[in-house]
Amino acid sequence: SLKIKSWDTNHMLTLGSEGLTNSPTTAGSNFRLEHSISEIDYTTIQIFPNDFGWYSSDNAPGRTLPEAVAKAKAYLNQHTGISESLNKPLVIDALGLVRDHGAMKPETATSNRDEFLKDLLYEVTLYLGQGRGVGGVSFWGWAGEGRPAADREDRRWYRGDALTGDPPDQPQGRFSVYDQDADTRTVIEDYAKK
Repeated sequence: SLKIKSWDTNHMLTLGSEGLTNSPTTAGSNFRLEHSISEIDYTTIQIFPNDFGWYSSDNAPGRTLPEAVAKAKAYLNQHTGISESLNKPLVIDALGLVRDHGAMKPETATSNRDEFLKDLLYEVTLYLGQGRGVGGVSFWGWAGEGRPAADREDRRWYRGDALTGDPPDQPQGRFSVYDQDADTRTVIEDYAKK
């Protein structure tokens, strides 16, 4: 990081950390230690309740939407506290939830995702209002007019496919926000205005 700072002193530097994941030893993540490096300007986390095992679209016991929201808020609070102790702002660089019923089709409803985003974005707004160390949040991920190839069983991205915001090695459309997702866009726009 010192080398990067010697090349460019006009930009902030971060690691792109996902935070204290469910398996820090496997992921190799020690959030406090990694972000305590003086050249690191701010901390980052990602919040994906599906991937963390906190949410199941079939409302499995222990993995309902209210439980996932509570766990996500606790995760945010934990990382905000660590970031504040390091005197560095926290940025949630990816916040997402799958479409209703875990479906990836663009026509599937987004009511659970919209509720999740409302709850978490409201929490971030509270933190900002209290002067807590949260510097911002980004939802995951904008697909716009892009749509996944519907004729492929693996749903991965291949050269020539439209971009959907999901990494190429993951099922396309999993967390995508499409141009037609008016309710999701309203949630995001309302937060951005605040």
